[in-house]
Amino acid sequence: MNNSSSPRANSPLSSDREATDDSMGVSQPGKGAAESGAFTWFAGLAAVIAVLCVVCGVVMLILKWSGFHPWSFLTQVPLICLPIAFVLLIVALVLAARRRRSL
Repeated sequence: MNNSSSPRANSPLSSDREATDDSMGVSQPGKGAAESGAFTWFAGLAAVIAVLCVVCGVVMLILKWSGFHPWSFLTQVPLICLPIAFVLLIVALVLAARRRRSL
C-alpha cells in the first residue's frame, strides 16, 4: 500500500487533528518553560542532596562497622539534608502536577 491509499491520509480530520496537536504545544510558551525549568531545578537539587545524604550514611555505617567513631558531621548531614531533599521532591511533584493539569 502506498500513503495515498491509507485511510488516515485521505481523512479530512487527520489534518485538523495534526493542526490541533501542533497548536496545543505552542500555547503560553513562557509559562511552561519557566515551570519546566523550576521542576528540573527542584528535582535535580533534591536528587543531589539525597545522594549526598546516602553517601554520608554509608560512610557512617562503614566507619561503625570498622570500629571507628563517625564524625559528628557525618551524623548531622543526613539529619538536616534528608528532610530538605524530601520537601524539594514534594515541591517538584506539585510543579509537575500543575504542569500536567494545565495541559
